[in-house]
Amino acid sequence: MYDGGKVGVFHSRNRKNMAHLSIRVLGPFQVSLDGEPVSGFASDKVRALLAYLTLSPDSPHRREVLAGLLWPEFPERAARSSLRNALANLRQVIGDRTISPPFLHITRQTIQFNNQSTYWLDADAFEELLDVVPLTDNRLEQAVNLVQGLFLEGFTLADAAPFEEWLLLRRERFGRKVVAALYSIAAVYEEQDAFEQALTHARRLVDLEPWEEDGQRQLMRLLARCGQRDEALVRYTTFCQVLVDELGVEPEPATIVLSEQIRAGMIVATLRHTSVRASVQEPDADVGFGLSFPQAATSAQSVTGTALLPILPGTVSLDAERRTVSVVRANVRGSAELLTRVGTEDWAVIMSQALHALGIQVLRFGGEVNRHSEDGLVACLGAMTAHEDDPERAVLTALAMQDAFAALMVELAESEDHDGFVQDLNLNVSVHTGPVVVAAAGESGPGPDTAMGEALAYTARMQITAEPGEVWVSEVTRRLVEPLFEWLPRGEINAGKGGYVLKVYRALGRKTLTEKMRGIAGLSSPLIGRDDEFRALQGAIERLWDGVGGIVTVIGEAGIGKSRLVAELRQTADRRPRLADSDLVWVEGRCLSYATGVAYSLWVGALRSLLNLDTAAVQAVTVDALRERVQIFCPDCVDEVHPFLAQMMSLPLTGGAEVRLRGIEGAGLRVLTFRAVELLLAHVADLAPLVVVCEDLHWADATSLELLDHLLTLTDRVPILWICVFRPEAER
Repeated sequence: MYDGGKVGVFHSRNRKNMAHLSIRVLGPFQVSLDGEPVSGFASDKVRALLAYLTLSPDSPHRREVLAGLLWPEFPERAARSSLRNALANLRQVIGDRTISPPFLHITRQTIQFNNQSTYWLDADAFEELLDVVPLTDNRLEQAVNLVQGLFLEGFTLADAAPFEEWLLLRRERFGRKVVAALYSIAAVYEEQDAFEQALTHARRLVDLEPWEEDGQRQLMRLLARCGQRDEALVRYTTFCQVLVDELGVEPEPATIVLSEQIRAGMIVATLRHTSVRASVQEPDADVGFGLSFPQAATSAQSVTGTALLPILPGTVSLDAERRTVSVVRANVRGSAELLTRVGTEDWAVIMSQALHALGIQVLRFGGEVNRHSEDGLVACLGAMTAHEDDPERAVLTALAMQDAFAALMVELAESEDHDGFVQDLNLNVSVHTGPVVVAAAGESGPGPDTAMGEALAYTARMQITAEPGEVWVSEVTRRLVEPLFEWLPRGEINAGKGGYVLKVYRALGRKTLTEKMRGIAGLSSPLIGRDDEFRALQGAIERLWDGVGGIVTVIGEAGIGKSRLVAELRQTADRRPRLADSDLVWVEGRCLSYATGVAYSLWVGALRSLLNLDTAAVQAVTVDALRERVQIFCPDCVDEVHPFLAQMMSLPLTGGAEVRLRGIEGAGLRVLTFRAVELLLAHVADLAPLVVVCEDLHWADATSLELLDHLLTLTDRVPILWICVFRPEAER
């Protein structure tokens, strides 16, 4: 396309084959000149300058603004000098001095990218394809094929906060457009019954934006239609758990309904079949689905064409295994009385909501629902997948059930539809650890729904005498987790024939400060056989006192003494005579086996410890205390630290903190959260030598590990010692 009669000057926007300079920003940053990759960039600041100029070519940019964007911490004169050097390098690597017209318009005061030069930018091409009306399927396909990842994926300038904020806003803007395009093209293919092609785009959407619930539903539906029903249900379960763990919310009703349709076989694979004919009809007014299956179809019938097939149960056989599990039984007291007051329909709605809220807590801690009844459920931890801390998970599940049920009752009580009807409902939860038999049903293998035996029977007996609204735990389970929770004795119950008596306790809640369950309380012994390792750790502490940080990894199998080694080091450090004006600051964060999918699980505990925030305090007190502590440690950057730590800890935001986070989501929020933690730790280490112990990193969530990797470079700037403790597990 020619412009203004200037022969040989091509607009870049959709003419890649004519462009001398080609730039990709929808994914990793890539630059090519006449088809060859451009090298020779002196630094990422030069790349950032090129990206910024090409994405905003419509007006000139003053030099002092560009200098402040990329070198905000430099004095103005030094920043402008750095800009001159970067500009000189940029012009050299893209051949700006030898091409006509040049890529850059440069004056003594301003710099502007020349949008009349022969260049191509994938972001411009992407937007031009989507801006055409009408938007055809072919243009949608071309647009999404341009996208190779997040906007400037992996690109960051940690020391240039203004550029980072610009980057985040652009990333969010393009991210929304990409998500909309992927959803649309997947919907087009789904409408055409091209489910495999639709599935490819739906997977890309969810990978880029996992919180997009419309995209999650689209992917679940397409998986079911491609014959991958189990994966669709696993994706739903995982999505529910992530929503609860990270956002404290449940999926939308449409998502829940879709999962039940898939589970019931109402959305099924489109296959060639030779024995059952199915026809697509107008949706039934009562049922609401457009599938019709004949009542009499035998294997002798031979039909052709496309058939929509229901999922049929397999044959049942018994292949039992004996396992030790922790059983959680929950029953809603008062449900029968509620039925007589509100009628069947409203009762079913209320009880379905209650059972769903309870089931979410089971999933949250890695358990499986064994069975449902009209007023409760039974869950097992360890029936399908055994964890070394299943008893702890079971008690946490029970306590979380009580919290979730109480929150639901408050919500229902405030509803006009149920006002006055739910105040008499209470939840009883019982927990016991013991043997069960887990049977295998048909070809599907053992399942939690076939667990039966002693442990389930004991929890049922505990329910008979349990007080409303309490969590009762058997003596067997309590012994396994006693140091972790607060307890209240509840006497004994008759556990069955033969006069067997079972002691029971009420679990009041998790202790505010808990130690790892190692050894026997009140007993100690000298450390033996770890002299070399202990001396290495002591040497790292001595160097820390001299202002030199470091990284130490403590790797070993379970039970070999890793935590004991670190505990002994801390005791020795605490007994060391003070040689400086300040004490050593010691912070510990622990990863939990049931929180591997919870973002920042390591850092929430570590930062609460560092800032001395009481986990048992009411939320309002914690909110105030967090801001006070951040003000003490980071007086010069409170607004760059406090809002992001509050959001990480799931604390409510008000005033300026809420405004600061407005519009920041996804990757942008992640980058600024990383920066906030970095600023806090750097300020603390400037005040006193800092030791950060990261326990059980083999259970760390991906986000915690990424943040740890980002923070390790602090050792080059401040006296901070990282002690990373983990098992040698290959997958981590």
